[in-house]
Amino acid sequence: MATENALKTLSRPASGDLSAAQYKFVKMNSSGQMAVCSVAGEESDGVLQDMPAAAGRAGCMAIGGQTKVLLGGTVAQGASVATDASGRAVTAATGNVIIGRCTEGGTVGT
Repeated sequence: MATENALKTLSRPASGDLSAAQYKFVKMNSSGQMAVCSVAGEESDGVLQDMPAAAGRAGCMAIGGQTKVLLGGTVAQGASVATDASGRAVTAATGNVIIGRCTEGGTVGT
C-alpha cells in the first residue's frame, strides 16, 4: 500500500504536457518550469503530484516528506533510490544521486 505523509509541496509551471508524469521525479529547468528527470542518476527537485496537461500550466511537486513514486524496476524495501532516464525510481547505483529511500518494495509501474 503506497503512502503519503507530511508533504511539503511547491507549485510551478510545467515545461510541457506532463499529464502522463504523475508520481515521477521532476527537476526545475533553466526557465523555472518543472520537467521530468531524463538522465539516469541525476538530481531531482521533487515528485510530480498532479497532471498538468500543457506547458505553462501549474503543477504541484512534493519537495519533502513521504510520497508515492513510480518504479522503473524492482526495488526492495529499505533500498536507496535514484531516478532512471524516465523519471521513475530505481535502486541507486554507484555514482547516482540518492534521492530517497524506498519504504515499501515493489516492481515496475507500482
